[in-house]
Amino acid sequence: MYMLRTVQSLPEAIGYLTSLRKLYLDDNQLRSLPQSIGDIESLIELSICNNRLEELPASIGKLVNLSVLAADGNNLTSLPPEVLYLKALKRLSLAKNIIW
Repeated sequence: MYMLRTVQSLPEAIGYLTSLRKLYLDDNQLRSLPQSIGDIESLIELSICNNRLEELPASIGKLVNLSVLAADGNNLTSLPPEVLYLKALKRLSLAKNIIW
């Protein structure tokens, strides 16, 4: 498990953490996620609640083992179509966003 606090951006190098299974980035000031987030294919939980995200990268669709995606409390207006590739997804939480 890897946990960061009060972060405004993530480096592209986060994609090198290929064995990471859980990533909690709640309560930061993230405005975007790097495309390399999709390289962490072992990820099963991603929590990005209470940030300033306006969109998710298309590479999120490469997280084929992801079972939990929590993105409550952001500024998301839509989801990328690649979310449909998340076949292992069991819980998707998007409360308090601007999705129509």
